Amino acid sequence: MMEAAVAFGLFGTTKEEAPVPVPLVGVRAEADIVGGGARVDLTQTFENRETVAVEAVYRFPLPESAALTGFRARVGDRVVMGRVEERDRAFDEYDRALEEGHGAFLLDQERPNVFTLSVGNLPPGGRAEITLTYVEVLEADGTDLRFRLPTTISPRYVPGDMDDEDGVPPGERVHPPYADEVPYGLTLEIRVHGRDALEALESPTHPVRVAMAGDPVRVEFSSERAAMDRDFVLTVRRREGLPSAAWLVEGEGEAFVQADLVLPRDDARDLPHEIVFLLDCSGSMMGSSIEQAKRALRILLRALPAGVRTNLYRFGSTHEAVWPEPRPADPKAVEELVSRLDAVDADLGGTEILRPLREIVERPLPDGARRDVILLTDGEVANERAVAKVAGSYPGRVRVFAVGIGHGPNDFLIRETARASGGASAVVAPGERIEPRVLGLFGKVLGTSVTGLRIKGGPGREQAPTEATGFGGGRVV
Repeated sequence: MMEAAVAFGLFGTTKEEAPVPVPLVGVRAEADIVGGGARVDLTQTFENRETVAVEAVYRFPLPESAALTGFRARVGDRVVMGRVEERDRAFDEYDRALEEGHGAFLLDQERPNVFTLSVGNLPPGGRAEITLTYVEVLEADGTDLRFRLPTTISPRYVPGDMDDEDGVPPGERVHPPYADEVPYGLTLEIRVHGRDALEALESPTHPVRVAMAGDPVRVEFSSERAAMDRDFVLTVRRREGLPSAAWLVEGEGEAFVQADLVLPRDDARDLPHEIVFLLDCSGSMMGSSIEQAKRALRILLRALPAGVRTNLYRFGSTHEAVWPEPRPADPKAVEELVSRLDAVDADLGGTEILRPLREIVERPLPDGARRDVILLTDGEVANERAVAKVAGSYPGRVRVFAVGIGHGPNDFLIRETARASGGASAVVAPGERIEPRVLGLFGKVLGTSVTGLRIKGGPGREQAPTEATGFGGGRVV
């Protein structure tokens, strides 16, 4: 079944429990990009135009790699700083405050990349300004970096056999009502530090204005604000030949080191025994997404090297493979797969990715052989962790390389599936040329990789991620 509609915003509930809209005045994002990391302040300002106090509920996305470091709420002259509590205890404290007539604020992480904010007892005519601060490691695309600010939540298909989460059915999580259209917009300012290392800054999703004078370099929308109907992406192109670097941030009683490692370029090839393509043909891929995926597949199929075996699966509520077994990727086999794509459409219903992935992953392999799976999907499923667990069930033997497509792809599914298996991922923005992105990813499939990267240190030091995977010529943060 599908969850509710896709737009997100703030809604209120009066004492009569009738949902009423609480207008969102605007959303502003301010970000500092240093090396391969970013610090973001995301501020939303709301206004209660009702004649009674309301409880406002706001559901919104964050990048799957984001780590929240701050939460501040301002209502009138009152400023409240958030603190982390065990989930059930936090809900109890919030409910108790509402029963006693006090104002209260609750931020709940529903999924790894979806949060719900509740603002209790927002007074008539009151304004609520909520600021979230998070840090994240940016996606490395060769020597480039990509900053992505999600603004939409795509519907998630919930498989019928999906287990409950904390005793709550996954389709019945705490979800506010949704609006199909919202009147507010997004403003932003991005400060990119280290001007001398930059070659260019560009956005494939929005017109932007770049001020190169001074350091940091500043990026804003060309217009005053942008509609929140698609994710914002900024590509940070850096000069070739930059060395590895590290940044030290010192706090009260602790310090953090961000290491930006450049792996040596290696032209050697490490060919897998099989390269299997898994194409999402569920209904959510209808339109430009499926056409974009088919265009990418035609390029990848014709780029298959001699000596590998291949097959093509398509999936939705059901799944099917072109052949019962993978075949050598000779010209005849490749052209047969390419011709099959002409009749392919997003006509297979729901997104049941687990069964075809398990079938591919568990198929026997000769001793010492490796299978690589190239997955093209919008990732609009709710069982992300189960999918990632299957993808990572044969480390060193099976890797998944995932390509995310669409206006609001589920980046947690895409990145976690690749990460769990030792593969890599790429999210392609609407309007962006998919060909260079997938060919860059394909270079990682055919090239060499390094796994289990760790930084040695003394006691009391922690590393994130605990073990990193890198590819020749790329960067690891």
